[in-house]
Amino acid sequence: IKSLEVNQEQYSPAFASAGRGRLSLITTSGTNRFHGSVSFALRDHLFDATPDFSPIKPPENREDYQATATGPISRGQRFHFVVSGQMKKDDAFAIVNAIVPFGPLVLASRTPYYLDKVGGSLYFDNGNGKQWIIGLGRTDEVHHDGSVGGLNLPSVGDFTEYTGHFIDVQRTNLLSAHTLNQVRLALGQEGLLTQDTTSGPQINVAGAFVSGSKQGTQSYKQYVLAGNELISKGTAKNTLRMGLDIPELSIHKDNNQTGRDGIYSYPTLAAYRANQPDLFTVTQGNGTVRFVSFSGALFVEDT
Repeated sequence: IKSLEVNQEQYSPAFASAGRGRLSLITTSGTNRFHGSVSFALRDHLFDATPDFSPIKPPENREDYQATATGPISRGQRFHFVVSGQMKKDDAFAIVNAIVPFGPLVLASRTPYYLDKVGGSLYFDNGNGKQWIIGLGRTDEVHHDGSVGGLNLPSVGDFTEYTGHFIDVQRTNLLSAHTLNQVRLALGQEGLLTQDTTSGPQINVAGAFVSGSKQGTQSYKQYVLAGNELISKGTAKNTLRMGLDIPELSIHKDNNQTGRDGIYSYPTLAAYRANQPDLFTVTQGNGTVRFVSFSGALFVEDT
């Protein structure tokens, strides 16, 4: 570590949100050696206990693999790289414990989860206190039928996927032993998609079961640009900061289609058998929302 600064000011104007104990550091240049690590965690269902109310021990296995690598791109300790990745697979099961028209229903329903994450950075250090960092990253997270379990039958399942991508460029310039200049620009995109696995209205019988579709289809996307420039000068008595901060310039789109096919609610199982719902709810209208959000600040801080 070449320099380290701890910010204990909870409402510092240099940051977009409140907090304390933030660390700002500059690392020294890397070495001409390669380093890396690989780790994994495995869990087999043979060592699990049978879940409550489950008629069987579900074959729920988990796998989690992680790896990192760092090293030089060229000699002279000027260009270096860091990469990391994670792959996770969870063959999860949910226990359905409901009362349907023909009697009690207890079963194990598969609800798998997957995570893929990869990221990396390129470093250039000219040895005179100037450093460039370019970072890239991607995340893909998928969950099947996360809403199934308890009174919710397998038909209420859904498909949920989160995706995120980012690129981050930073320049650090040590102007003197006590003066630091930092510039950062980041671009990102993230999205969340939820889709019903079945169509049609939902049937909700109080205390008995929930069947039909989940009525939860919706999507969300966000594109974000963020950046700042900071000059910090420290002495034995105080630290002076000044700069420009744009924590968010973003475009949002939300398409909410929940409840479009309607939900029939029944107070009892007898009312369901008699086809006498006490409530029907349905959502209509345009569920799409688009907006732009911006925040920025010029600041001077003496601490």
